[in-house]
Amino acid sequence: MDGHGKYIYKSTGDVYEGGFVNGFREGFGKYKCANGEIFIGEYEGGELVSKTKLDAGNMQSGTDEHGRRIRLFTATATGERALNAGLGKFLYSGDTIAADDADDATPQQVFQILGEKSHLSNGRIRHGHGDITYDSGSHYVGQWKRDKREGTGKFIFACGDVYDGEWKDGHYHGTGAYTSPESDEYTGEWKDDSFEGTGRLMYRDTGDVYEGTFVGGKPHGVGMYTPASYQAEYVEGELVRKNGVPVRRPPMSIDDAQPGTVMDTAVDDEWQPSKLGSVQE
Repeated sequence: MDGHGKYIYKSTGDVYEGGFVNGFREGFGKYKCANGEIFIGEYEGGELVSKTKLDAGNMQSGTDEHGRRIRLFTATATGERALNAGLGKFLYSGDTIAADDADDATPQQVFQILGEKSHLSNGRIRHGHGDITYDSGSHYVGQWKRDKREGTGKFIFACGDVYDGEWKDGHYHGTGAYTSPESDEYTGEWKDDSFEGTGRLMYRDTGDVYEGTFVGGKPHGVGMYTPASYQAEYVEGELVRKNGVPVRRPPMSIDDAQPGTVMDTAVDDEWQPSKLGSVQE
């Protein structure tokens, strides 16, 4: 067996789904135990070398299945991820209409209706203004159109990241702000979950800021790039610490350089796009 496949262990009822090479598990795969627990593991030659449990902890920490912090979440369905973790249910309060009603039908208010897989248990659809809380810990309050977020609304992710702005067909679309206690932040124009138009992006790992135009989620065109300020400590005119961290190689001015000295300069010649995650419908 080579490629992607599924293997069911009849003795235990456990299921492995992922990569195979020469009949052995290889690369990343999903292992679902008979008791419902799910792990994402990395395999080499059939042997498990690392694993991460897929549960509410991942959702609350904002990490992916491999423990890496997701830089920016999107508004497109991470429902499958939540379902895999047993967190696909939600409670909805707000406006609803019947599935065959026209868009301008008078909405009916419901309170704390249970739902799962983007469907309400009473068979009606979310339409108008509503408040929804997911088992994963995420929460949205805002406008809906036929079971999709559309209009204005605020989505608070379980990890503390927040998108507050305009939506269309369930996507970030229009003007909005994405804020985070520990990841990148963006304020500006969006199109289909991507930076598009004019905006301001702050890179959390450096504190640098880019303000300008974006195309397809990346800076493009004319903009202003502002490096972050930092606390500096000098000794006899030489920078020795930035924000309390020792500087390995103190800066040298061109005037001070001796003939033949190679200056330590660095220029970012390529923009790196943010890694995007997602969230349930």
